[in-house]
Amino acid sequence: IAPDGCLITKIYKKSAIYNAGIELLDIITEFNGVRTQDHEVLGDEIAKYNAGDRVTVKICRVYRDGDREYTKYKEFTFNLETER
Repeated sequence: IAPDGCLITKIYKKSAIYNAGIELLDIITEFNGVRTQDHEVLGDEIAKYNAGDRVTVKICRVYRDGDREYTKYKEFTFNLETER
């Protein structure tokens, strides 16, 4: 079962998060150590930083193998970009 967080539904190729390794349908669970249980919290946290600032994002990735489903947590660090 997936945790609370922000589901990634769109990624621009050649963007910082794409290059960091974050994938579609990953769930952002933390942004720079702050739990991101919804998009409002994530947006508030992102607003505290500027383009070029280095941030760390923790994600949950859901894997499916036949009828079995499991999750794996990963951290990615990258420099924020300006909004596209």
